[in-house]
Amino acid sequence: MKYLGTVETFCVSHNVCVDSIPTSVLKVEVYRNNRLKVAFGKAKRKHQNGKTLQWWIELNPKLWNDPFELVDTFTHEVAHVIVGHSGDYGHGLPWQRAHLALGGTGEQFGSKVSAAALGIERARKLIGICQKCDKPFYGPRRLRRGRRYIHRIGGCRGVVIKVEL
Repeated sequence: MKYLGTVETFCVSHNVCVDSIPTSVLKVEVYRNNRLKVAFGKAKRKHQNGKTLQWWIELNPKLWNDPFELVDTFTHEVAHVIVGHSGDYGHGLPWQRAHLALGGTGEQFGSKVSAAALGIERARKLIGICQKCDKPFYGPRRLRRGRRYIHRIGGCRGVVIKVEL
């Protein structure tokens, strides 16, 4: 991994507004990770006894070929760090608000078109569909046989059915 600086220095060099970023997040380190093949980026944390000790952000080196995707992925990961301090690490409404406030798209995944153009292998395929709200579920592998999956986001509580490909 190559050290790129802190969130603050990355924001300055890539014209990202730092006004909506807490000062504790501005000190988080940013790295360029050559081992990332599928993910655009990752917000990682080191924790001990349930307490977060340190955050850092890793970015896929192929993002430097597309400045828009680079900034969008960076703001995506910074939103994880901001929201992560409150204990919500997912892509829920608090994360989406933080990502939009940083100038991001608010999308959970980078687009397939961008991934293909950048040469990033997207190993996520359609694996199931909620019977109640028809929301598709994507993942790297199939749903396990004999297990029941419930869609709990947004109070749906629908059963996710396996998609046969």
